[in-house]
Amino acid sequence: DRTEPSLGEQLLHLPHGPIAVYGGSRVTMPYAMSVMGESLLRQVFDEKRVTLGELILHAKRDMILQEPGKRTAQRRLIDVMAGTLSPSTHTLEDELEEHLSLFNLLGDPLLRIPYPKPMPIQCPSSADAGDSITVTIAPPFAGTLRVELTCSRNQLTFQAPQRASYQDNDPWLSDLDTVYQRANDPVWWSQQFRARRQHSHPDPSPGTWIMFRACNCGRSEQLGICCLASLRPVQAGQLGRSACRF
Repeated sequence: DRTEPSLGEQLLHLPHGPIAVYGGSRVTMPYAMSVMGESLLRQVFDEKRVTLGELILHAKRDMILQEPGKRTAQRRLIDVMAGTLSPSTHTLEDELEEHLSLFNLLGDPLLRIPYPKPMPIQCPSSADAGDSITVTIAPPFAGTLRVELTCSRNQLTFQAPQRASYQDNDPWLSDLDTVYQRANDPVWWSQQFRARRQHSHPDPSPGTWIMFRACNCGRSEQLGICCLASLRPVQAGQLGRSACRF
């Protein structure tokens, strides 16, 4: 009710600002915001709603109408945590219903969501140290393709240092930032390639081929796959085990 523009309105009027803003028009509470966020993610990644308006409509409906037995593990965890921390005079159902009106869209509800096209990838599910594997990619586009070899979220690409005590000196403190940055970088190898859209081809296995070699070097033996073998463009019918074709 204030006379000056809200934060969302200011963002919309910025040069090169967002195309739409979805947020609360009053004070919003953590439980309802968490449920709304979980609902929005499912409507995008699971239901693939076509427009922004459909996305928000079904996310709001899902907040209230979803049966407890059909809720995801994330939603059930949110409900349990909120029920434990919520005061006895406050009901979670009332909070959700209140936030249906508090969340508002500043933007075009008919805006279509540009989902990425799927890209088929064929590769072995595992490999032993020393083995070679071939990864086949069929890009649905022509352009630049970045290929990365990464570790899982519960692993690191290096052996983290063990610190038994705190040291008040610049080199030791600076190393904390270095280790933190490396710990949040899961990429072992990354490279860009020029990809072209796949068309009908007499070769029985068209696509982009990249061969990796599994190794047992000290920094990657936990994952088992790290070293990229030699890559070279080849003609149709001349694909080798250590080749890359576009």
